[in-house]
Amino acid sequence: MDRNNEGQLNLAEHAELETLVELSESMSLVRGEAIHLLRRTQ
Repeated sequence: MDRNNEGQLNLAEHAELETLVELSESMSLVRGEAIHLLRRTQ
């Protein structure tokens, strides 16, 4: 992350980081929905 904050990533590294951030956001949304559904069934 330091290299990103300092603007030292090359194009491929930047693209990979963007992909990982998007994946993390998607997983968080799915996790949140799963928690919501589990609480409804209890």
